[in-house]
Amino acid sequence: MDIYINGVWTAFYAIENVQMHKIKFNDKPLDIGCAIDGEIGNFRYFNWRLSAEEAMKNYLNQRPFC
Repeated sequence: MDIYINGVWTAFYAIENVQMHKIKFNDKPLDIGCAIDGEIGNFRYFNWRLSAEEAMKNYLNQRPFC
């Protein structure tokens, strides 16, 4: 998984031994970025790999967060 911050490639995280599981929905909060010391203002997940150019274009074309 490639991780971009402000449109710039920052890290790569390999996910190994992926198994299929049913998604369990409940009333607990979703913890995206629970280990980050800061705020996440915009999170997007793509089920395909973006090129660096596509990631930057996506970042530059986002609407302001209100």
